Amino acid sequence: MSAASFAPLTPIAPGAIVSIFGERLAERSSTSTDFPLPADLAGTQVLLAGRQIPLLYADEGQVNAMIPYDVAVNTQHQIVVRRGTSATTPEPVTVAPAAPAVFSTDGTGKGQGHVYIARSGTEQVLADGGNPARAGDVLVIYCAGLGATDPPVAAGMPARADPLAHTATPITLRIGGVEAEVFFAGPTPGFTGLYQGNAFLPPGVAPGDAVPVVITVAGQVSPEVTMAVR
Repeated sequence: MSAASFAPLTPIAPGAIVSIFGERLAERSSTSTDFPLPADLAGTQVLLAGRQIPLLYADEGQVNAMIPYDVAVNTQHQIVVRRGTSATTPEPVTVAPAAPAVFSTDGTGKGQGHVYIARSGTEQVLADGGNPARAGDVLVIYCAGLGATDPPVAAGMPARADPLAHTATPITLRIGGVEAEVFFAGPTPGFTGLYQGNAFLPPGVAPGDAVPVVITVAGQVSPEVTMAVR
C-alpha cells in the first residue's frame, strides 16, 4: 500500500513509495542512506513484474520500496519479496497512472497533513492550529504517487533542481472543497519518491483547524488530510 496514505485495496503508481507488510521479510532492520537506493537491503529484495526495485527500509515485518517510473500502468503485476533463497507467494498489485496521497504528520495518512505555508524561499511553517493559513498564502503540500514526470526521473535517485521535473499529468487541489491554483507539481529536489504541490490558498475556504485537503490526478483521488485555515 502507499507509504503515505496506508489506504488498503487501492492502486499503486509509478514513482510511488510503497509499504509491504508481512513476517520474516528481512534478516534485520536497515534503512537506505545513500543514493542510488539499493535493490538489496538487509538480505532482502523486492521484485515487481520480475524486476528488482529500489528499497528504502527493511525489517522483519515491513519493507518500504519505490515503484519504478517506467513500470507499465493500467495493468496488474505481481510483487514478490525475496529473502536469501526464500520468497513470498506472489501478490497481485494494480498499477495506475497515479495514486495520489498527502503525507500526514502522524504517519497514518489521516489528520493533519504535511501542508506548509511558505514564508520565504527557505522558511516553511506547518499550517496547523498554531499557524493557520490565510487566503493568498503560498502552500507547499508534500505528497506521493503523482505518477510520471517530465523530464523523467530515475527511481532510487534524488530529483534534480535543474532541470526541475514536473508531473506529466496536471493535478487538481481542493481545500475545503474550493479549488486552489496550483503553480507547481513535481518531485521534490534532493529526494526520491517525494512530490510536492505548490499552490495559493484560495479565498472562500471556510475557516477551521481541520479543513480537508484532497488532490486529484489522472482520475485518482487522494485520501483526505487536513490543515488549518483562518
